Amino acid sequence: MTFIISNSIRFVKSIYKHKEYMLGISGLLINGLICMVELISGLVTNNMALLADSFHNAMDSVFAIITLLSFYMIHKPSTIEYPFGFGRIEYLGAFFLGIIMIGMGLHFMLESIEKSVYPTDHYFNPFVFLYIGVSVLLKLLYGFLTYMYAKQRKFAIFHASCFDSLTDAVALSLIAISCLIPQIAGLQTEGAAGIIVSLGIVWSGYIVLKPAALTLIGQKPDSVVVNTIRTIIQKDDRIQGCHSLLVHDYGVGNTLASVHIEVPASFSLIQAHQMSKRIEQDAQQRNIYLTIHVDPIEIQSL
Repeated sequence: MTFIISNSIRFVKSIYKHKEYMLGISGLLINGLICMVELISGLVTNNMALLADSFHNAMDSVFAIITLLSFYMIHKPSTIEYPFGFGRIEYLGAFFLGIIMIGMGLHFMLESIEKSVYPTDHYFNPFVFLYIGVSVLLKLLYGFLTYMYAKQRKFAIFHASCFDSLTDAVALSLIAISCLIPQIAGLQTEGAAGIIVSLGIVWSGYIVLKPAALTLIGQKPDSVVVNTIRTIIQKDDRIQGCHSLLVHDYGVGNTLASVHIEVPASFSLIQAHQMSKRIEQDAQQRNIYLTIHVDPIEIQSL
């Protein structure tokens, strides 16, 4: 019940909520616009690299939608049916999105290899460079915004978005170079550029998939969370030790844990309760919902 009430309070008092939605909507608009521009440019110029990257940005738009839905569900209060909240929806969405990105990246890689073996003519359009230049600037701007916010809130989803934006900017620059080389040297580099972009899509899918899969499978607890709990416990010199620490991740801000603390057997029940209550409140201020079991131990006097 305490967890449900505190989660409801977080829903009302979240001071970063609007920033999260603004960044999510910005990502959706930026990636959607770049996707449309690259799709049209790729179809007009018959450039596989542009078509592959347009799909990449389409997946980034889907990822932005998942981000928005995740923030909505994360801030949604817990219910009787779902007492631990809905934070893991972020991991589930990222897991399936990563699989789709890897699959489509491999598909475009095969298409690009075929283009390298059997090259086809594509049409040069100087306006494509203008589109690519604007797209690179938008990607760098969005990457900077997500990086600054990720430093404040430690959202893994924003770290992934920042990395993805930087790789997109590099991929777009490679596409621009691949469009320019045939005009200067007469070499067909479209297939090679498509392969590089496809590898970037596969790598981005892996970056999105891996942490989501490990969290859903049940990886070992985050060392930062474990050290935070131990530091809180060790603040009280009367505690002789702790053991049996269990940590469960239910999404950003929904970390549940339990631990056994060892206290002198001479402590009264009220003293032990007050001690454990202070530790639990201290942990809750760090978004860790801790449950403590008290183990009385005999202190040998010298």
